[in-house]
Amino acid sequence: MIRELLLAKHSRAQMLRIVEIIKTEPGRTAGLMQLFLGKDKLLSQRAAWAVRHLSQQVPELVEPYLESMVGNLRRRSDLHDAIKRNTLGILDEVEVTTYDYMWGELVSTCFDYLTDFDTKVGIKCLAMSIIWKICEHEPDLSGELKLLIEEQMEYQSNGFKSKGKKILKAMAKRQ
Repeated sequence: MIRELLLAKHSRAQMLRIVEIIKTEPGRTAGLMQLFLGKDKLLSQRAAWAVRHLSQQVPELVEPYLESMVGNLRRRSDLHDAIKRNTLGILDEVEVTTYDYMWGELVSTCFDYLTDFDTKVGIKCLAMSIIWKICEHEPDLSGELKLLIEEQMEYQSNGFKSKGKKILKAMAKRQ
């Protein structure tokens, strides 16, 4: 049923309908997550939006899949930007200590996104934010994050500069 809804139409109304179905029938979460983490690019991309909204509304339904999401980011180089953005958005919104056992893999992935010239600014900003949150528990990462932000400030977009300045300012306050 969820698969058919994702294929039928890609709209906000359809995405919200899927989220409502999952909220009323939580047993369907696994099916949505299978589509989200699967190899069908169109289904994964469309499911990403619903998973993000589901995570915002009922995070406990998505939290069991956080490890799979981090692994998906790391293993698959062919991910659509919507999948990266929505996955990082979920991880940015969840309390960082919820997935502390995955920090190494996640930080490595986020640094890869930050250093990749072709990564979209929204993805870079979410990666910065996640690394910064982890820095609160692992302060040794702060130096590398600061260096990467400063290196890119000159030639990045206003969105990157705004996020970068906020993080640099927070770093300066913490010292």
